[in-house]
Amino acid sequence: MNIMLPFINQKIGRIRWRISKLDSMLALLTMLCILALLGNPLFAQERPNFLVIVADDMGYSDMGMFGGEISTPNLDALAQQGVRYTNYYVAPTCSPTRAMLMSGMDNHLAGMGNMYERIAPNQEGQPGYEGVLNHQIAPLPAILKANGYHTYMAGKWHLGKSPEHIPAARGFERDFTLLDAAGAHFSRKPYDDANDETQFTADGKYIDKLPKGYYSSKTFTDKMIEFIESNRGDGKPFFAYMAHQAPHDPLQVPDDWLRKYKGRYDAGWDKIREQRLARMKEMNLIPEIAENAHRIWYVPDWDELTGMAQVTLARKMEIYAAMVEYLDMEIGKLVDYLRDTDQLDNTYIIFFSDNGPESNDKVSNVKGKKASAFANWLAKTYDTDFASWGRKGSFVAYGPPWAQVSATPFWMFKGTMNEGGIRSPLVIVDPKHTNAGSINHHALLHVKDLAPTLLDLANIEPPRQFNGHDVLPMQGA
Repeated sequence: MNIMLPFINQKIGRIRWRISKLDSMLALLTMLCILALLGNPLFAQERPNFLVIVADDMGYSDMGMFGGEISTPNLDALAQQGVRYTNYYVAPTCSPTRAMLMSGMDNHLAGMGNMYERIAPNQEGQPGYEGVLNHQIAPLPAILKANGYHTYMAGKWHLGKSPEHIPAARGFERDFTLLDAAGAHFSRKPYDDANDETQFTADGKYIDKLPKGYYSSKTFTDKMIEFIESNRGDGKPFFAYMAHQAPHDPLQVPDDWLRKYKGRYDAGWDKIREQRLARMKEMNLIPEIAENAHRIWYVPDWDELTGMAQVTLARKMEIYAAMVEYLDMEIGKLVDYLRDTDQLDNTYIIFFSDNGPESNDKVSNVKGKKASAFANWLAKTYDTDFASWGRKGSFVAYGPPWAQVSATPFWMFKGTMNEGGIRSPLVIVDPKHTNAGSINHHALLHVKDLAPTLLDLANIEPPRQFNGHDVLPMQGA
């Protein structure tokens, strides 16, 4: 038996070598199969779609499932299918938030330390205050596009207007985009006298004429559906950035929506805030011991106002509420399209607002403009008569009293670092409806967390080099 041992060991060694070789071949075949599948449209379809919906200047408690009295059945349905997050933070103004969404890092590092319209003298020409999405970052849509995603945008950009900074240059395959900070919702009337008209791009080209029947919320939604439909069935997933302009002022809605909330706000801002607070407690959004922030010192008690003043001021909130409900209807139209075309079951939906509610009256807070000069321009450019409020060509904003209602229960609003300016409602719906209808009070989330999270869900590593040069690492988690 001892004589046979070397022979037996030799045989065993050969068998082990053959098994090892077979394992290597199987591993190689497995890898080849995986690579083949990665290139197969059927496999690519398993990667999730992403729909990111951003409202412009919408308050924390405006939607129904966050305590509001405004009818938002479609957003409420998303909240019931997903998770509401109560501790989600954004920047106090819009373009810094959008820069963090697109980059996954602090807005200063991304070039948007401040809105370019509000650059202070000591910030001009300084790093981090370029006023555009700079090239130190790899934009989220560009990363996704490079990894096989369709990338679509419809809505407001506010991250640069020159050819090298428009959406098409930063990774969007298709777009229909308002490049400016704001403007009319029915036309290209500008937001201030710095421009003659607002600027738009369509699929990377500057356009002079808007589609027939243009209204921001409707047209942006129709364009997004058109983009997604154009490539449906090709096996590639999509990233859809639905950056709505509503409910940013000027408050404008189609004529048949003007009276939807007639009389709803006659009780005044104090009562509406109290009602919202009570509903938020009933929904377990805030603790039972929570109280509203005290009324801003320069906002009068509603009951001290004259009857005419009450009618005038209530009208502003009526139009704002109609605008939010119309926005909700368009969000529902997009979600219904995804459902009807069997794309919803593989789509993550994220909804939030870019900052707190707008409080400015647009007459006294424009860089380099005296109040009287801007008021004169506004009167020449828009119809500011009470009877025209909310209609095409009119201009009205709802001001600090109603902005504080929208921010219930928090203090202050857009443009401040108070909770009312930087805490946003957040709803996330995952395809499996995990923890559907729940409220998350524990996670502390920030807008810069979204880009790395989406890349992680798509199984994509954030690059350290992009377009031939080094880029900063994402900070979000």
